Amino acid sequence: MSKIVIGIDPGAKGGIAVLETAADGSLIVMAAEAAPTCAFELHMFGNRMGFFFREHECHAFLERVHAMPKQGVSSMFTFGRSVGMWEGFLGCWGIKCDYVEPQVWQKITAPMAGLTTKDRSIRFASVAFPDTPLVPKGGRKPSDGIADALCIAYYGAKRVRAK
Repeated sequence: MSKIVIGIDPGAKGGIAVLETAADGSLIVMAAEAAPTCAFELHMFGNRMGFFFREHECHAFLERVHAMPKQGVSSMFTFGRSVGMWEGFLGCWGIKCDYVEPQVWQKITAPMAGLTTKDRSIRFASVAFPDTPLVPKGGRKPSDGIADALCIAYYGAKRVRAK
């Protein structure tokens, strides 16, 4: 039976990626998009993906991030709400969630030296998932949030396979 692995970059310009791990070890992208910005959009995402969540064993990997120096109180409060929204969403669907630090999942992009972490994620995601668009609807350039979510899901799939 295939498993569903979800990668979530919870930032304001974050993303979500849903991968299916096939029996032959390949990864199939079920969804890769910019993170929903409100509860309604998250609800609609759940409606679209609900069949997969109900019919497969699911495991989510949520990026663990914390406050950075000189970030405003308001932005950190908003960020915390975003993380809480994802935790509630995963809890409602009964999806197991692990937290992963950026430094841990970014090790998969390390061979692409000389680039910023955002550029490495975009490059890795475009190579690992060449048929998956990284440009969000209405956008003109690739989203590092979508790319990060794909990288987190890829990291998660490797972890799930190793168990």
